Amino acid sequence: FNECRKRILTKCAVAAPRTVADYLCYQFYEDNYTVAHRLDILDVIVESAKELSKLELPSEEDLMDKREVKMKPWEIEVMERLKKKTRRFNSATRVVMGTENKFNSVCGNFFYALMNQYDKEMR
Repeated sequence: FNECRKRILTKCAVAAPRTVADYLCYQFYEDNYTVAHRLDILDVIVESAKELSKLELPSEEDLMDKREVKMKPWEIEVMERLKKKTRRFNSATRVVMGTENKFNSVCGNFFYALMNQYDKEMR
């Protein structure tokens, strides 16, 4: 049950990171939770941060499709003919396209919301 609850909370935090992170960080300092519940909350925060910061590299086929969509049909035909007639003596270098890290825009919600009540007295 605990693992299922963590997975569901992690999926919610990935879907709506700002609101769920603020809520979990607020609940972390409430009086009615045990240490086990607090550790579960921290696990959810860590797992959702890992999942948000995961880089997803597009496949070569996707890149080729995007490139070909922008090209006119005759340009595609010329490029295919050039590829057939071009001799390469070494492997072609790959250009890695960068993607935006999703965690970058919400990292403050995870960190500062959790540290906001750190130094306040517990009841």
